[in-house]
Amino acid sequence: LGGFVSIENTPTDWLRWNAGIRLDHLDGDFGQTAVIDYGVIVQPKLNIFVSLNESLLAFANAGRSFQHPFGTSLFDPARDVSINDGWELGLKWNPTDQFSLRTAYWQQLASDEFTAVDGNSLNVGETDRSGIDVSLAWNPTEELSIWGDYNHNFSEISGPGSAAAGTRGNRLRSIPDYTFSVGGSYKINDCLTARVHVDGQGSYHVNEANDGGTFGDYVLVNAGFDYKTESGLWSLQVNNLLDRDYEYVFDLGRLGTIHSPGDGLNASLSYTLEF
Repeated sequence: LGGFVSIENTPTDWLRWNAGIRLDHLDGDFGQTAVIDYGVIVQPKLNIFVSLNESLLAFANAGRSFQHPFGTSLFDPARDVSINDGWELGLKWNPTDQFSLRTAYWQQLASDEFTAVDGNSLNVGETDRSGIDVSLAWNPTEELSIWGDYNHNFSEISGPGSAAAGTRGNRLRSIPDYTFSVGGSYKINDCLTARVHVDGQGSYHVNEANDGGTFGDYVLVNAGFDYKTESGLWSLQVNNLLDRDYEYVFDLGRLGTIHSPGDGLNASLSYTLEF
């Protein structure tokens, strides 16, 4: 059971804001002995936008969300929901209609995080995430569009739970150091458009103990073409153009690690009918 209420206001031409609050109530049972009642979970939200001049916008937001246990941990009386408090502060710059740049710093604190391992909720403990985001979009001509984004991530177990002893200060599992994507498109003529983009990420640890090495880094090149006809659109997409090897690795604890290879060079052709 839940509900929310919000309010927004623009008191001046340079300031606008909105705020809200969401309430959720979770309870249930599984027979007579497995009963849960997490009570009412209060989640406030706030967003503020300030126009510093015609081309520069400052923004800030803060809010609360939650994560509830699952599986058998859902009915563990010693477990409660994990409260996640986060905030973000940033700038967006639009010096011209053809160019925009956005940068922000954010942080999220979780009171008692857990993750899924072999179908169960593994109690990680208190966690601290933060990051720097940068994105841009540029249209130097009517035919050419260029865009890119970069995210640098920091993660830390600030108060270990029951998952493993001695994990305070370690990095969280499956969170890469960074991710990025850069690409562009070029309109060759009224019918044909070419696209290319490069996606990549850094490596990550596979468990809270941070042992067993790091995995998951890759850089992939993808390309495509769109051809517009009178009745629809043909799209050719080619992924992993250089046929790079990469994998997703997940730790199952006593059962070891799962190594799932990513797709090699592959292509798809689709047609969208417009009527």
